[in-house]
Amino acid sequence: MTSTLAGLLPADVASAYPYGYAVIDVETSGLSAAHDRVLQIAVLQVRADGVLESSWTTLLDPGCNPGPIDIHGLTRERLRGAPVFADVGEQVADLVSGRVLVAHNARFDWDFVSAEATRARVPLAVKHRLCTIALSRRLDIPSQGLSLAAVAAYWGVTQAQAHDALDDSRVVTEILRHSLVLAARLGAILPLTSCSSSRSTPVPPASPRVSCPWRYPGRWQPATSLRQGMKIVFTGDTSLPRELLIRQASDAGLDVMNSVSSRTSLLVCNSPSASTRKAQLAHQHQTPRMTEAEFAHLLTRISPGEPKAIAPATPVQARPAEQTSTTVIPRGQLADYRVLVLGGTHDQASEMRSRVAALGAQTAANLTATVTHTVALPGHRDDPRWSRAQLLSLPALDPETLEVMSVANIVSPIAAEPMPYVGRHWVRTETVTLPRGGVTDLDPDVTEWSLAISWPDHASPVDVVAFVVDDDEQVATDDDFCFYNNPHHPSGTVALDLDTPNEATAELRLARLPSLTRRIVIAAAVAEPATFGQVGPIELALRDDTGIAVRATLDAADQERTLLLANIYERNGTWRFRAIGQGYRTNLATLAVAHGVDVAEE
Repeated sequence: MTSTLAGLLPADVASAYPYGYAVIDVETSGLSAAHDRVLQIAVLQVRADGVLESSWTTLLDPGCNPGPIDIHGLTRERLRGAPVFADVGEQVADLVSGRVLVAHNARFDWDFVSAEATRARVPLAVKHRLCTIALSRRLDIPSQGLSLAAVAAYWGVTQAQAHDALDDSRVVTEILRHSLVLAARLGAILPLTSCSSSRSTPVPPASPRVSCPWRYPGRWQPATSLRQGMKIVFTGDTSLPRELLIRQASDAGLDVMNSVSSRTSLLVCNSPSASTRKAQLAHQHQTPRMTEAEFAHLLTRISPGEPKAIAPATPVQARPAEQTSTTVIPRGQLADYRVLVLGGTHDQASEMRSRVAALGAQTAANLTATVTHTVALPGHRDDPRWSRAQLLSLPALDPETLEVMSVANIVSPIAAEPMPYVGRHWVRTETVTLPRGGVTDLDPDVTEWSLAISWPDHASPVDVVAFVVDDDEQVATDDDFCFYNNPHHPSGTVALDLDTPNEATAELRLARLPSLTRRIVIAAAVAEPATFGQVGPIELALRDDTGIAVRATLDAADQERTLLLANIYERNGTWRFRAIGQGYRTNLATLAVAHGVDVAEE
């Protein structure tokens, strides 16, 4: 086996990341680890200094249809006579034992290997995995996309046989070596993910609700009829079974909720002295109340509601040019700069980021491969990134004038100390930079996007969530709330990956949005007593398969514990992306209720 890197990695790299690695790749019969099988597996053992210790691969007989032969080329004939996973399970376990499992899209490979090991009753002693996609995002390498081919091309690694497990694992090994060297120079924390992570939820969704096709008309007023779309809550003992009452109300066009909020139209409760949590919240919100008998009477003469807008079957004409303008950061004296602000209080750092952004620069939350300049505020010497920036000879901007204080060659931000094995210069791509509240039209030919949300290393944990909503920014059912216990929307519109430290990603498939919900709201929350002022800036990077199309840095929040990050919505046939940056001092449960989610009572 040959490698782009000759010999060992620098000693400081092995010291910074003292792990043994098991670089792995699998070819599979499909995409579901629960139903599909592994056809080929390769494992390369790599030391912390980058030396290859061993290389192993085998074909496997899956006992089923091999699936997409046009991709992996593994026909029934080639697999006939190969061992089954149970025959090699112990060997695989030995190869990965006690090591960090590394793969490109590591969750996919880990899920398949773990599923096969479970079937074979073979335990795997792997605590952490490292995804080279997540590592490439963390380093912010300016590759043309994050596919294995794109990242390999960025590092100058040649693929000899794509979709062959052994060659793919060799390519991943070389990417890992390059990435570790760059990570050490930047002082980056590797995005290691627990292979047995589990998280409890402070926001448990209640039982699923029936989607209501009618717009919310407001609260019920005494001496008036009910109207379709009104949000109804039942509490306390009822004469009829609760399930029957819910069905009757839903069939009549009412939106039956499981908890009370400021938008609840009516509380149905037979006892005026009921002390349930719902009754307490209804009193707090001054929600109208009536008995079950009164409700049954009004249900017989309900008024028609206004239907929610349904997306057209075919795209409509785009808006005139004068109405499609975007709100982006204009080019200025700092255009094409990517600036890292070091030191200062939250207010000082936030103000400085606003100043440099107004002059056309992008602002960064962490020291990455694309940072070109720094600004040093009081206390910057206490930030370990300051010494790293000095070693990289990054030019510093004067905090008063924002002019360059020192001259350096910035063709490549990592060129100060030669890295001959990289052999790549920083290639800039056209990226829209949005200010807080900024909006831009998205490429009409792209319907699949990946939104990466990241925040500074060592910051408090941030929970990222998504709401699939209508034009009133209300969910149709609780399944429209995507979070760590429900990361995938049933339609496939949103898939959250929340396993990587200091980062979350949302895979967005806009063509799959249900007809009644044409918006996606991305939000974040921190647990009390933390606030977003303590977290620092939140970076948004919206990618298609060619690279980053939109960037935004949001750090206006201070004492807030929830933060609306972005809105992806359709306007006259055109998809748009808005960077929001609106914070609230309430918790995640309150934010969910505000978007129409029913949160189970405690």
